[in-house]
Amino acid sequence: MASVAHKLVATMSPVQTLAARLQTIIRSQSAQGDRYAVIYKKPDEDQHHWDQIIAAIDDTEGVHVSIQSDGAARISWYLPETLRRPECARHSSKTDH
Repeated sequence: MASVAHKLVATMSPVQTLAARLQTIIRSQSAQGDRYAVIYKKPDEDQHHWDQIIAAIDDTEGVHVSIQSDGAARISWYLPETLRRPECARHSSKTDH
């Protein structure tokens, strides 16, 4: 099984490998709960590829990217009320007193 995964990674382009890494981070349980992720470019990743993917992410509706002073990309997003799971809406609702 590990050799199959290794072969898949070996056949991916550098852009695809970078995109897959960022998707894994963004889709993580903690990032989904917080609705943001801070992502750093690895030294061996091409700056042009990084800029290209970050720009594509920033062009996505409902997503905001801010580049921090250390070069990291802070990616945040919102979910329309119609897409939120009931348990998420329950935690974010305010109680009137």
